Amino acid sequence: MLKHLFLLFFIAITIQLFAQAPQIYYVNNQNAASGDGTSWGEAFITLQEALDAAEGPSEIWVAQGTYHPTSTYDLDDQDERHRHFRMKNDVTIYGGFLGTETQPEQRDWENNHTILSGELDDTNVYHVFYHFGLGLDETAVLDGFVITGGYADNQEIIFHALGGGMLNTPEVEIVGDPDDPSDFIVEEGTESHPTIRNCEFTDNAAMLGGAMMNAFYSSPHIMHCTFTDNLAHHGGAIMNTMGSSPHIIHSTFTGNLAHNGGAIYNEHDISPVIDHCRFYNNMAAMHGGAIRNDDYSTAIISNSIFEGNQAPLGGAIHNNTESSPVIVNCLFTNNIADGENEWKGGGGIYNYYATPHIINCTFTGNSTAHGGGGISNQNSAANIVNTIIWGNHAEHMGFEEVGYVGDEDDAPTFSYCNIRESGGSGPDWFENRGIDGGNNIDDDPEFDMNGDHPYMPAETSPVADAGSNAPFGDGGAAMGILTDIRGPGFPRIMEPGNTEPGGIVDMGAYEINDNVVTRIITATAGENGSIYPEGETEVLFGDSQSFFIEADEEYLIDEVFADDVALDDASGLLSFTWTFSLVTDAHTISATFMADPDLGIDSDALLQAIKVYPNPAENHFTLNINPQYLKSNTNLRYYLYDVTGRKILSGLISDNQTRINISNVQTGIYLLQLVSSEKILGTAKLQVR
Repeated sequence: MLKHLFLLFFIAITIQLFAQAPQIYYVNNQNAASGDGTSWGEAFITLQEALDAAEGPSEIWVAQGTYHPTSTYDLDDQDERHRHFRMKNDVTIYGGFLGTETQPEQRDWENNHTILSGELDDTNVYHVFYHFGLGLDETAVLDGFVITGGYADNQEIIFHALGGGMLNTPEVEIVGDPDDPSDFIVEEGTESHPTIRNCEFTDNAAMLGGAMMNAFYSSPHIMHCTFTDNLAHHGGAIMNTMGSSPHIIHSTFTGNLAHNGGAIYNEHDISPVIDHCRFYNNMAAMHGGAIRNDDYSTAIISNSIFEGNQAPLGGAIHNNTESSPVIVNCLFTNNIADGENEWKGGGGIYNYYATPHIINCTFTGNSTAHGGGGISNQNSAANIVNTIIWGNHAEHMGFEEVGYVGDEDDAPTFSYCNIRESGGSGPDWFENRGIDGGNNIDDDPEFDMNGDHPYMPAETSPVADAGSNAPFGDGGAAMGILTDIRGPGFPRIMEPGNTEPGGIVDMGAYEINDNVVTRIITATAGENGSIYPEGETEVLFGDSQSFFIEADEEYLIDEVFADDVALDDASGLLSFTWTFSLVTDAHTISATFMADPDLGIDSDALLQAIKVYPNPAENHFTLNINPQYLKSNTNLRYYLYDVTGRKILSGLISDNQTRINISNVQTGIYLLQLVSSEKILGTAKLQVR
């Protein structure tokens, strides 16, 4: 009951102080003059004006048109190439408006182009977005823009040679050799993890990361974006390095060019997630037409298509020394390795002293001038399972499908694979291509070659039910992968013709079944509140579904149950969102509501119970308690809540001066509450920066 009371008190204070709707700032460069940004009619005419004005929870709505950076911020203002934009925490920047909309959902960002251009009169800026030491989190959002014209080519100042479209990096000091990571001093907590969605990065260039560079644990979330015609030495579109592990989801890479990693270059202890992406016609002058993984890259690449990419080594992907990516449910077709080294090639993938896991992939129609039209391995103990390698071409050497050079101890292992001219497992196995791990076959996979998925085998194919479920089980390299390459609705393990998942996995990227599998989530709300969507919601197998719960006026959420498990964080709030992720079973969610009581608390008096310094605070603050409360109250504790009512920290207080560590607390506004066994003693606002 006490928990209920102080949560309710917190909500009452929070409503008063913080629960206003986000401030909206409008930008339209077609207006005759700049206004105060409070409406389309009074819009700012530059994006920079809105960025300067936006503080706290805010949105910036930008009408179609072309906008150029106008500020150098804290950089040398004598050099116009230092102009750039900077995102902000708790600020969502929307593009794609006509200039009349009243909701972001009304905009058409795909046709109403809002262009952020680094092109100046006779030169280009180094970066369109420059995030150096800003500490951006996922609340910094960019949505619905074209980012173009960044040209990071300054070889004297290394950071101005990185990320023409966007640079995400913490504050870094170079104390020695810029090529030696040990000579970099990184200020922890200043790395950036912004959210980038529905954006196009095109015609940007840099030495490293033509469109985007993510360095030193900066890991943005990139969703539904396109990267076209970007250029760099490493990573034509994106380079990820030094622990940076972004999530890149439902994005397309086309026509990007680099020396290594035509679209993406991953290196130095990183684990990026690349899911449901498309790589078309990217090119590298050396390694990895689409992607190069290097130096302890453990990238997870899933449900993606690689088509028409080209490089001398690894037409689509080059896995270099000490990299061990997991590549699952991917299709490689019509990629080309055109190098002249007679022992190397890899039209689809080239592995060099690497240990990748290649699971349930399909390689067909790829080609190379020399060995391994589908996959080529050099001293690489690759683990290749449930994969179809069929119909690839090598112009010389005769290694049409798979090529191998190196020591026997470092040879790849093939298990449950269908490989043309391999002889299948047993005495006819082609030993000079790799190790026979068992259950391999050499039979026409019977690709359908029609419809939306021409490389799905027919139901009569020998690859049906011919794979191993082990990679998808506990501890398997593909554990957590629920669907095939088509995504939600198509379970990864499903018998041909069945309507429910189960059985034995097929070989290749496609599970041979056209039946769409769904699950039902039932949502119910009690009186004095609502849940949306309510009733029965049909959700695709493997997809996610969110539910928004809201109390009526003068009511609060009492209890929320998901599958009969109480969600304590929802109690006492005005609204709450719950998401069922990666749905594989039916679920239920229910909510009840209660009247908002008048607690009769004098907040002005309570504020005298707490003194907080410094405020704003970084890394730590000191809590000074009125000594009388230490004498007259027992079991004193502090609670730190964010503005949604979620508890962030708590602890016991035994002294009138308590030092509290907040080094892991994100920047923002919080409420600090002092509670005894009997009652709430005080509350104060705390700003963390």
